[in-house]
Amino acid sequence: MKSHPKSHNAYVNQVNSKHNGGAKTLARQLKIWKYLRKVPISSCYLEMRAAKHLDGEAAYSPFWDLYLALDKMHDANLAALNDPTGLGSRFGACSSEANRSDALSKLGMAVIRAERAREFESAGKHEQAIEQLKLLFNR
Repeated sequence: MKSHPKSHNAYVNQVNSKHNGGAKTLARQLKIWKYLRKVPISSCYLEMRAAKHLDGEAAYSPFWDLYLALDKMHDANLAALNDPTGLGSRFGACSSEANRSDALSKLGMAVIRAERAREFESAGKHEQAIEQLKLLFNR
């Protein structure tokens, strides 16, 4: 795959600026989940998915966007992502089909926990929301 790191970085920075740091915050959350849960997904894929997700949003909401980003990846079955800059080809999520199966299993549970956290936070049940985030991030 041809890569264009400067253009990809510029894209992420543009979306990040639009959301007052939200794109990089969301990407960090996804990467922390990846590392703490030992999910075999490409960090570059997660960063580009986070930016692509927020590029289509009017505002950044931590609980909502964490849930939505995870849910979109799950709904897409970790399909390869077209390069949002249009310069490269596609970003693959995993290095093998076995890793993709493992990642999808972990992603399914992450979606459930992120949704519960979002629901608790929306209901003003902050302690329960934090507990779900702890489970999500293996803390």
